[in-house]
Amino acid sequence: MIIDKIASFIIKDLKIELSYKLSFILRLLGICVSLLVWYFLARWIGQGILAHSNFRYDYFAFVLIGIASTEFQNSGLKGFSEKLRQNQVTGTLEALLVTPTHPFLILWGNTLWEFFYSFLNSVVFIIIGVVLFGVKITISSIGSVFIALLLSYLAFSSLGVISSSFILLFKKGDPVNFAIAGFSTLLAGVYYPINILPEFLRVIANVMPVTHFLKIMRGLLLDGTSMSEHVASYLYLLVFFIVLLPLSMLVFSYSFKIARRQGTLSHY
Repeated sequence: MIIDKIASFIIKDLKIELSYKLSFILRLLGICVSLLVWYFLARWIGQGILAHSNFRYDYFAFVLIGIASTEFQNSGLKGFSEKLRQNQVTGTLEALLVTPTHPFLILWGNTLWEFFYSFLNSVVFIIIGVVLFGVKITISSIGSVFIALLLSYLAFSSLGVISSSFILLFKKGDPVNFAIAGFSTLLAGVYYPINILPEFLRVIANVMPVTHFLKIMRGLLLDGTSMSEHVASYLYLLVFFIVLLPLSMLVFSYSFKIARRQGTLSHY
């Protein structure tokens, strides 16, 4: 059963995670330190520097949602390639791929724990921001938030599958992940609003799915808006996934066939 196989992947990764308790504690401390840095930076910046761009948010709240959303994005973007690379290094990749289980089920099943873990990390980011730093969160619909999270994960995952194709063939070096993560940080409005960018960069920013995801999340969590006010962004994420998924599967299938023909599935 497909569900049983998916559950086995999640349980396996959960057991591994629970066996490293110190890692969780250090992760939590890292989140607190990161937010503390941004909190003091936000107090220093104030609203003056961004006033000319019609900036309407508290800067720390703006960055908090940006960081939490980027953390979630990474589950789809980096989860596939990192898990694939981990299986290469530990020597389990070839053993997995020669089983009757379809390679795509192995690929997606291996990253589901990353999805849940990144979601929990994002929630922890926001809870710490609210409890320790007084960020005001206004949610009109929990359902709208979960739909946005699901659509964004699917959109990012399509890119992640393409990214994993490079790892399958070249082992190290991931230009897709590098480019998307870099452009997301630079252009998507994680740390500053995109309307301060030059016009041609704004055009590029609006093509990126993370820009629309951030727009939705800030609207839902900081403005208290409803899903109906972000229909265009929801549809963009959905269409992005529908269009890119077949392409990503085609690229991965091609990479898998080459690696199998060359006998390099066990190489790392």
